[in-house]
Amino acid sequence: MTNIVDGLKEPRLSLKDICRLIDRTDNFVIYGINALGQKVTKMLERINKRVIGFVHSGDGGDLTDEEIDEIGKIDLKNSKIIIASYHELEIAKRLTAQCSLSYYKDFVFFDHVKMAIDRDFPDSFGSDFFYFLKKEQSKFKKAFNILEDEYSREIYQKVLKFRVDIFSPENIALDDLPTHIEVQNEYEAGSARYVDLLPSSIPESLRKDIAFKISLDPYSYFDVVTPRNKKVILNIGAYNNTSVMFAFLSPKSVIYAFEPQEDMHRQNVRLSEICPSIKPIKAGAWNRTGKVPFDVRVSDICGTTDSSIHDDGNSVIDVYRIDDFIAENNIECVDFIKMDIEGAELEALEGAKDTIREHGPDLAISIYHKPEHMHSIPLLIKDMCPEYKVYIDHRYYNPTATICFGTK
Repeated sequence: MTNIVDGLKEPRLSLKDICRLIDRTDNFVIYGINALGQKVTKMLERINKRVIGFVHSGDGGDLTDEEIDEIGKIDLKNSKIIIASYHELEIAKRLTAQCSLSYYKDFVFFDHVKMAIDRDFPDSFGSDFFYFLKKEQSKFKKAFNILEDEYSREIYQKVLKFRVDIFSPENIALDDLPTHIEVQNEYEAGSARYVDLLPSSIPESLRKDIAFKISLDPYSYFDVVTPRNKKVILNIGAYNNTSVMFAFLSPKSVIYAFEPQEDMHRQNVRLSEICPSIKPIKAGAWNRTGKVPFDVRVSDICGTTDSSIHDDGNSVIDVYRIDDFIAENNIECVDFIKMDIEGAELEALEGAKDTIREHGPDLAISIYHKPEHMHSIPLLIKDMCPEYKVYIDHRYYNPTATICFGTK
């Protein structure tokens, strides 16, 4: 890679523009009469916006005549369409081709609206990320150069481009997505085979969520890094589907489920009664052991999973330096560490240096929460353990699913 921004077009929009669009628009039409559409409606109503109608979304392929007719009746001068679908890019291509509509002017995506309302991921996408890339391109290039294989380097470049173009879907070719549409469809279809293999005492909706997670298998890098057949797994950021997924993949393991958020922890406690290998820990991970301010936020789309360590937090939580936790509990083996902790990954890794150096666990670390994490986390892993091989993968439709893997 000679220049990290080679081939990238400077985008016209940032998250600030999406925020302004939401602020100045009072009326919205939801494209998608489904559970997600209802969640988006609730999210809009919470900020005193009106949903004036719904458009039924078909099963795929071209828009139906009924859909086109419904869309043609929308007053787009005084309202905007929000696409409430996990296949929003595909739908956007159809709206553009069949109805001559355009992103931002006529429609936006539900997850972009969520980011704008919740003020998530500042400077992480669009023009802000493009300028950040230019400013920090030497660090991105360094991170690119330490990646172990061509696949990781290809995914890394695709993810960076995706983050730049996220508010310019007309520039995104479906074949260039980090996860190809057909592969995403295979993950979704494949989840059905796991539902009946999970304990029936788990509520059906949660079982379906866990089954999709198993099918997606986001914390594996092929057979190089995997949570399968492990003895001790540290699940740091234990959203309730992940610990059961690890228990399924490693049935003889002990899974320490670190989760400071109260309602998530309670769910983990209930799940531990079904899957005894799960050990719920009501604490987060940080670079020191003690207490830190914590911002509890409730999202209409994903519950409290957006909560994070923050100087202006509205509560206080316990945190562990992982090295302290391992020593205090006399844990003799750690062979897999997963972290997805809303932007605290860098500090948590710093607090796990001794554990990583001594035990040499496989690592699966989220790097999508802050723009600098796209280079700083791969570089930190390599700096802590030069013998580690570092990989990147991304297995979901949206740009907030990038994982950095490390292994000896």
